[in-house]
Amino acid sequence: MFFLMRHMLQRIVKMLKQRCVFLTVLLLAVCHSIANAEEVRVETPAALQSAVKSAQPGDVIKIVGADWSDVKIKLYLEGTKEKPITVQSQIAFTGASELNLLGEYVVLDGFTFRNG
Repeated sequence: MFFLMRHMLQRIVKMLKQRCVFLTVLLLAVCHSIANAEEVRVETPAALQSAVKSAQPGDVIKIVGADWSDVKIKLYLEGTKEKPITVQSQIAFTGASELNLLGEYVVLDGFTFRNG
């Protein structure tokens, strides 16, 4: 009886160790994925286009600086359901400015259009 209980306990310990290793690997993968997300600050339409071309799922692009007037911007971005690409604007787009967005899993935040 003791031998049987000892054997079962050893199997349980082995199974727990395997799950612990799996969870550790999973946690490291998630941390690596989060750590690879990049935040890019842009101040010009050309810098925005450059950031868009190199954007990866999970990245955040922040538009900062002075307001942009009469700009025509076309964004093509491909995030994922788990890691959308976020474009945040801390400026206003004025005049005849246009924004065309193509892609999937993209979050737009803070966009303001005035005097157009």
